[in-house]
Amino acid sequence: MWDRAGDRIRLAREWLVKLPGVTELYPQGMDPGAPSADHPLQRVTPAAADAFAALLGCRLPSPAEWLAAYAQYAGERPLSRWNLRDAAWAAQKQHVQKQWEQGRQMDYPDAGIFWPEEIKPEDRKTGEKAVVADENDGILWFAPVDSDKDRTLHHLVGNVAELVREPSGGCYVVGTSALSPPEVKPDHPYPLGDRQAVQGFSDVGFRLAFKAPIDPLGAQLDRLLTGRNLYLPPGD
Repeated sequence: MWDRAGDRIRLAREWLVKLPGVTELYPQGMDPGAPSADHPLQRVTPAAADAFAALLGCRLPSPAEWLAAYAQYAGERPLSRWNLRDAAWAAQKQHVQKQWEQGRQMDYPDAGIFWPEEIKPEDRKTGEKAVVADENDGILWFAPVDSDKDRTLHHLVGNVAELVREPSGGCYVVGTSALSPPEVKPDHPYPLGDRQAVQGFSDVGFRLAFKAPIDPLGAQLDRLLTGRNLYLPPGD
């Protein structure tokens, strides 16, 4: 969770505070660690994502831009190697179920996630009925944004799903997350309904898009200065 302070975005203090009276958050031997500023920003509304991007002179990618990146880079590793819902998630789900059986109320790990409106509520398998894949990347929640260095685009699939926006204004969610159910496909932009467009989700963040020069700065300077006498006498 994040706060805006003037022209700065900072971690909300309450995000890092442990809940009072809760001692068994995870199964024995599992320690996902505390969130930090290195982790992806999530639970952000589309309007807040737009504002954040604008502060940096950027914008949200369009669905077409995101899908073009997916087509080019997603095949660098099998889909099962991205940070998706897996065995670590299943262990947490079983732990929460045991807490409920013992009279302790805890959120299941799919609490607050994004569900496409096209999947009707009665068809969604949630909580103790949630479906989990067999793979295990060892990550329960979200990995730091720079932890995926062996891929051209970090965490293009998994980790957090991403907000994208059409030039005409429509907002979508794409990419799936570490918490997404298998019914949510990574290469399908899901439109946000009117109610969804003003709320944040526990597993949805965003990626920044911006225009970059075709040539690197060094190449531009070399072309600009070639053939020119730029000798300056000592002291000038």
